Amino acid sequence: MAGPQPFSIANLNLNEPKSKNAAQQMLLAKEEQSEPIDHNVDMIENPEPATPQTDNMQSDQSPIRIALFGYGVVGQGFHKALQTAGGNFELRHIVVKSKEKERPLPQKWFGFSVADAFAAADFDLVVEATNHAEDGFEIVRTALSLGLPVVSASKKMLATNLAELIGLAAEYDAPLRWEAAVGGAIPVISILTSYLQGQEVLSVQGILNGTSNYILTQTNAGHSYEAALAEAQAKGFAETDPSSDVDGHDAAYKLCLLSYAAFGAIISPDDVKVQGIRGPVAEALRQEGKPGQKLKLI
Repeated sequence: MAGPQPFSIANLNLNEPKSKNAAQQMLLAKEEQSEPIDHNVDMIENPEPATPQTDNMQSDQSPIRIALFGYGVVGQGFHKALQTAGGNFELRHIVVKSKEKERPLPQKWFGFSVADAFAAADFDLVVEATNHAEDGFEIVRTALSLGLPVVSASKKMLATNLAELIGLAAEYDAPLRWEAAVGGAIPVISILTSYLQGQEVLSVQGILNGTSNYILTQTNAGHSYEAALAEAQAKGFAETDPSSDVDGHDAAYKLCLLSYAAFGAIISPDDVKVQGIRGPVAEALRQEGKPGQKLKLI
């Protein structure tokens, strides 16, 4: 019998919005632990902990109860996707860190204590979308230790703690999904771990960071790096502090997660050689480019 056929993935663009795919991954994580649910049932729109609504339920099954940690760009995107996706869901908690930060929902909708949320023990699934790696790690570690399925979009947290989190997920038989952290709209992790299971993957390469790619597109068109960065920030493509993106660290975190999905290799971000798009090396590459050539961070 012939062995598995080699497969190579090249030039993947991993920069699509991720929040809607997080909702899809949530379903996959939960369905590993329960009977199939009726996805034609509308979710409740009010995320406050409350008695589950029953008027619009088309199934006798209990809703999937969700605790969302973090309500920045990713958390808000997930909430919006959840509201429009349909399905038998109930958002029991939205837990954030700061009481002072302005948010698009009334403050009564939010909780501010991770410990209180876990103590309530009234949810079936954790969606971790914080922007702080240490806080995110504690949330995910606690959830997995309780046997709860987890979906995380925090690439830095996952990449720096991957070995421990994978071990906890196996020990407590708790599904851990991170499609939302790496090219969620493709979705590349599912392709590697499911559709290509049993195939020999030879290589994975691609454009892993949307901010850098946008800036390089503009500089390739003749704009200065500074002008391209300012434009990216004005359009919301780049953070106020773009260091993780333009210095290559965001791509390195994604590469660590892709390496595990493709090859089963756990690599620390500290062991990845990182080259960003600013600094003397990047500037030299821009200056030495030949006519017709374009600089890309692959």
